[in-house]
Amino acid sequence: MRRRERCNFLRYVPLLGSSALTRFHVHLRRGQVTCPLQFTQSLIIFPMSARKFSLFSFSTLVIILVSYLIFAYQNKPVDLTRIQPGDFPNIPATTDSIRIFQGKIKQNPADAASYTVLGNFFLRAARETGDVTYYGKAETAFLTALKWVPDYTLAQTSLASTYYAQHAFFPALELSQQVYARRPDNIQALATIGDAYLSLGNYPEAERAYQQLSEFNSSPEILVRLAHLEELKGKPEAA
Repeated sequence: MRRRERCNFLRYVPLLGSSALTRFHVHLRRGQVTCPLQFTQSLIIFPMSARKFSLFSFSTLVIILVSYLIFAYQNKPVDLTRIQPGDFPNIPATTDSIRIFQGKIKQNPADAASYTVLGNFFLRAARETGDVTYYGKAETAFLTALKWVPDYTLAQTSLASTYYAQHAFFPALELSQQVYARRPDNIQALATIGDAYLSLGNYPEAERAYQQLSEFNSSPEILVRLAHLEELKGKPEAA
């Protein structure tokens, strides 16, 4: 008799334990569990002896402990100083936006504004992932926008920034100068002019562009450019 009860009990305990684990994982996948303690509400408490109840309670505590360890690991703080550009190849916000504007372009192939926005998201993806192939995609998007609207200023300045990122300094400089001649208030074009001159080694023209930038807005980005220029000129004390 004892042997039969013992066999029944050995079959009963694993079944109860697996049922609890199964219910917990199902609710976790469905997003119905926000705290590991919530899964106990879905358990069916069977009539059981004191020994069975003790064993069940112990297994429940083990599940709760493991669950909290999993939650703690998944939500641990991230050391931003150790993140590398290629650690996150798929940035949801950027990749989703790219798909959205690709869909807009399919609906309206002549939508220059959507091509320009798409190109800027390609530039963002290049910065976020370190994948330089995005620069080529951005260039194609901006050129397509300019095919439909040749004097589209935002597409031109964005294309110039793309050229600069690809180390095509002369095309970046030429296009930025065209925009600046037409729109002297365009800060982005003036910044690219200064950056292109700096990369080409023409420090006087770079300094002139940066000084004009500082008259518009003495932001930290502009001050950093001026400081970097002074260092390249061999004047670290001025920087």
